[in-house]
Amino acid sequence: MEQTRRTVQWAAACPALAAACEGWLKTTAERSAAARVRASDVAVLPRMTGAQAMEAARRHLRGLPGRYLVSSGSGSHGQRSVRALTGHGSYAPQQMDWLPLQPGDVLLNCYPAGGAYLHTERHAERHGVHTVPAGSDLRQVAGMADQLRDIGVNVVAGYPRTLVAIAEQLTGGRTLPALRTALWTGEHLTVGAREALCELNSGIELWGTYSSAETGCVAVGWPDCTPGVLHLCPGQLVELTPRECLLTRAAEPGADRPLVRMPLGDQLAAARCDCPRTLPALRVVGRVAHTIRLRATDLPVDGLWLAAADSPEVTGAQLLAVPADPADPAGTMLRLGLRVQPRAARATDPGGTATRAADRVLTRHPQLRAVISRAPDAFFTEAAPLELLSSGKTRPIVVLPATP
Repeated sequence: MEQTRRTVQWAAACPALAAACEGWLKTTAERSAAARVRASDVAVLPRMTGAQAMEAARRHLRGLPGRYLVSSGSGSHGQRSVRALTGHGSYAPQQMDWLPLQPGDVLLNCYPAGGAYLHTERHAERHGVHTVPAGSDLRQVAGMADQLRDIGVNVVAGYPRTLVAIAEQLTGGRTLPALRTALWTGEHLTVGAREALCELNSGIELWGTYSSAETGCVAVGWPDCTPGVLHLCPGQLVELTPRECLLTRAAEPGADRPLVRMPLGDQLAAARCDCPRTLPALRVVGRVAHTIRLRATDLPVDGLWLAAADSPEVTGAQLLAVPADPADPAGTMLRLGLRVQPRAARATDPGGTATRAADRVLTRHPQLRAVISRAPDAFFTEAAPLELLSSGKTRPIVVLPATP
């Protein structure tokens, strides 16, 4: 309670938040400092905007080491800009038993320049780990395999799509036999991606994080967690509603930035984890309000491609969209396609792989079945390499020109 009060007291310095914050502090003044704060206790406070979160970081880190980040908005799909500050924190808070790295490890950092790259470097520095930047052309990793093996690379960090690309370059040829750990963030780690990484080393440990430029680290996953499940870092409250997720963080000086009801760009859902930890568990469902309209029906973008990718025979998927009006590529779609990328080890029947992916999508999304029942040509599938963003993440939707 006292940590949360200090965070709200700090937030009251923002003019747009002052009145509501001061009222909250007054009504909670008599509550015990040991009382547990619940999400409902902060529901009367205003939502912090991205600009206020940046100001939060700036004031919180005054006099402390910090960096500006140049990153893209809206989950790497927006225009690049200076968006936030990172502090001397890295991934998880130091008090958490989240220890993927050991002193003397050698880490291949495959993230592009930005927050994930800096956080990885900082976390490695904190734990006495050597780092090797992979560079922008990941096709060179296989050619460097002998050198990477000689210097003892045993940890790799990157977006899941990047890690899969590296794994498939190395599998069956030059390998990194000492590879023990993979760190990932930024995308869903699909079933097929996990299998591809396990081909490098059947005992590889997969450690995940959920974070953003505005918030820093929000949740982490351990190797023994249920696939797809992460645990909320201590000192945070998450308000889950069907339309949005709001994060409040009570941060001590020197920890990551404090936040008051900061809207997250992703929709989260409470989950159950088979590991023994008692921290709240959650899943990242997809981007908030990320839908696409096919004919007259709105469909969930992330729900569609995640269903398609939910198989060990594919490493990822994306949607292909043919707009009804070529001048309005974000409007109603005339046709919607599904592209899946088969795992290299199972690429013997690409047509069958695409068909089975379509079956999974149609089974889980009856509203898409209803559209196809009226217009069979409105949906199509293919198996092919996925188109990527400049960051190395998967482009969720590829807009195609209308065919004559």
